[in-house]
Amino acid sequence: MATKIDRLTTILILALLLSTPLNAGGAREKQDNTFTGRVAVKGSEPHTQIVLVTIEADYVLTGPLAERIRNEYQGHTLEVSGEIRKEALGPGFPAELEVFEIVKVH
Repeated sequence: MATKIDRLTTILILALLLSTPLNAGGAREKQDNTFTGRVAVKGSEPHTQIVLVTIEADYVLTGPLAERIRNEYQGHTLEVSGEIRKEALGPGFPAELEVFEIVKVH
């Protein structure tokens, strides 16, 4: 009888472990999204921000490609892939978008 209970307990524990997502425990799965918009610099010196202006919203660009986008693509329409790192807080406080790749220059 004890063997039967031990087997049942083992099966239940294994079922529980296998049904738990691997990214549990605070790890976030990386989700890439594509955004298309015009690159603009907004704000007054010394508090300027490089922004992707899309139909839906403005996104402050962050990450290693942000400076390159500021220097080379200001005024251009870009398609970029990235992840929203911080949600918009309201007017004047747009969402922050970390850019992983410049997909296309229009």
